[in-house]
Amino acid sequence: MRASRPAPSAPPSPAPRAQVSLPTQYNGKNQSPVGALSGTLARLQANRPLRELREIAKGVTKQLPDAIQARARRRRTRTACLGRVG
Repeated sequence: MRASRPAPSAPPSPAPRAQVSLPTQYNGKNQSPVGALSGTLARLQANRPLRELREIAKGVTKQLPDAIQARARRRRTRTACLGRVG
């Protein structure tokens, strides 16, 4: 005679999700988190040493063979198109 198996128990319920709170105070001003990030990124782009580094990098890439430059252009175009689609 076979021993009967106990009925399978229900799967455990998922743990409650933790809520994430984003700070809305930035330099003492009420801003949306997206606005604060946008402002921070704009300041980074305006940073002179970073601008100079970007110009150096552009010069280096212009010296690369045409095949590599074309591949990089295709990749940037594809990435930009995919970003707009979804």
